[in-house]
Amino acid sequence: MRRAMHWAALALIAVVTAGCAGGGGDQSSTSGGPKVTLLGKDNLYDPATVDIKAGTEYEFILKNEGAGAHNAVIEAKAKAGQDFASDPTVNPGDESRWKVKIDQPGAYSIQCTLHPEMKGTLNVTQ
Repeated sequence: MRRAMHWAALALIAVVTAGCAGGGGDQSSTSGGPKVTLLGKDNLYDPATVDIKAGTEYEFILKNEGAGAHNAVIEAKAKAGQDFASDPTVNPGDESRWKVKIDQPGAYSIQCTLHPEMKGTLNVTQ
């Protein structure tokens, strides 16, 4: 019995550890669909470049780790017919969530409208 409990505990640890492993936490997939996390720092996005697949809906999360307010606008109107944006103001320590689905492959600009120098790139691939 003790041996069976030992193996069960090891199996549980393996499952939990596998669930925590990943590619830096910027993209994950759950039953609700894939997610992309952008960290808003002092006038930069981390990561500065994000890759997604065309035709798939993603939940984007902007977590503000900077000292001032930030936001994120994916400038896709020219190619995709609309821009995709976080809340207009995301205060330090807060986050904003929004859905993004782009069918047209290409490179799209991510821009903080509060800080013109704060830019990123969204690469949409087939």
